[in-house]
Amino acid sequence: MTRIVVLDTSFLLPFLGVKVRGVDDRVLRKIEEIATRRGKLQLCYHELMLPELIAKAFSTSLRKGLETVPEEAIEGFLSVSSGMFIEVLATTREDLEIAYTLRMAGHGDFFDCIAYAAAKSRRGRLLTLDTELRKSVERAKLDVHVFMDQREFLALCLD
Repeated sequence: MTRIVVLDTSFLLPFLGVKVRGVDDRVLRKIEEIATRRGKLQLCYHELMLPELIAKAFSTSLRKGLETVPEEAIEGFLSVSSGMFIEVLATTREDLEIAYTLRMAGHGDFFDCIAYAAAKSRRGRLLTLDTELRKSVERAKLDVHVFMDQREFLALCLD
């Protein structure tokens, strides 16, 4: 049985050359390994989150005062967005309904709502560092079992 793991943006940014505090290098190595060999874990990213991914790469480049976006960022983004690296999930009605429910419950970040909805609607797990998202889901009395931390991800990779 294939298990679906939706990745939050924090876990893809390093593949665009953007360092993210708190992301375990072991997790990144596992993501890269899984993405290249396909197996029991299906790594996914929602199509509606693609603008967040490239926007953060642009912001990092601007903050560093770079004249252009690094080639690594462009290549990484194109690899993700094309589905060559991980599966890009198409938007479903259920994604939108779940995301809107979470948004109406008070969570202000659209991309977080989509990430949560993508995992929830596909009966998968969401690998995220975002504690505020988890708190919002708890307050809204929605399913928190969707969340997965890095320790759980690494353990799942050993199964």
